[in-house]
Amino acid sequence: MIFGPDPSAILFIFLLAALAMVSVIGLLWVLVALLFARTRRHLRRNPWRYGCLIVVGLVFAGLGATMLRDFQRMEAESEAERQALNPRLETGLQLGELSFPAGSQAHLGTLDPEDWQGNPQPHGLESLKSIELAAPLDVLGMPVSAIDFSPGYSESGMRLEHDQVVEGWSCSAGVWTSFSRDSEDTYRPSRWRFKQCTLVPDVTVAGVAWPAGTIVSGDGRGWMLRAEDADNLEIALDGLRLSALRMYLDGQRRIDSWEGQLARPATLGEWLYPQGTRVRGDERGARLFSPTGELDAINQRTGEKVAEGRSILQRRGDATPVEVRPNSEVGVIDWFVITPEK
Repeated sequence: MIFGPDPSAILFIFLLAALAMVSVIGLLWVLVALLFARTRRHLRRNPWRYGCLIVVGLVFAGLGATMLRDFQRMEAESEAERQALNPRLETGLQLGELSFPAGSQAHLGTLDPEDWQGNPQPHGLESLKSIELAAPLDVLGMPVSAIDFSPGYSESGMRLEHDQVVEGWSCSAGVWTSFSRDSEDTYRPSRWRFKQCTLVPDVTVAGVAWPAGTIVSGDGRGWMLRAEDADNLEIALDGLRLSALRMYLDGQRRIDSWEGQLARPATLGEWLYPQGTRVRGDERGARLFSPTGELDAINQRTGEKVAEGRSILQRRGDATPVEVRPNSEVGVIDWFVITPEK
């Protein structure tokens, strides 16, 4: 369930604000009217009518002034809390294995010494969520410009000052490099375990030159490289040109399998596969082509077509398909879009 402001309360506040504004305008009109003899005489001839209107106007104007004062007070309190939760360190700070220099911009989790259940909890500087460092700090032998601790989660991140080799991976500077950890090791990076980073552009892994923005992630038992979120990607792999590629490696960083999408039409044996065809492969050279959209795979010799919903299994260097099977039998999910009837 999603909780939010009560619409009726918002409407009530809006009506009070509107009435307060109308009342202020009315009171100003009365003051202006008193400046002119003709309108002043009119007011004096109807004292009860205008007296009641003035009283009502004063009441709503007072309510409006009270609301405005409360809003200003809440805004000031919110700004004070924001500043308290985001202090700039006046002196150095030591947390666990880390020593942060003065002038760093800290971001705290809470100022409350107790949680919602009344139990003691780290607060103030001890609840540090992240920090922008005033000067690069050496962590795990790498200079970093910022650290995201994410207390309460099992992952922390560091923004590298320079390109660095981490666990044998060439990681880019200026973006987050992630590490998994236990909750009690939030401020003990010596116990962190490398999890993910963005690779340096054009680094070669498993025979592929990976483009800028490629993400590598894993836990040592296996790794995944992913390049799929940039425009105009064209990655070369075994004679194919791919607009997206995910490659899975084993613990020794040998290819286990991969999946992607054709950036250009491709021919394998007698079969022509259109741009956009999904393709999967493994270390044994097997390839599974799954047409998508309105373009079919075509056998250039027989004219046979294979449309979306079926896949063709081929092997590298083999001119004939091993088998044509429904996607449901080979683990390929067919995404579909529901469009309204015209």
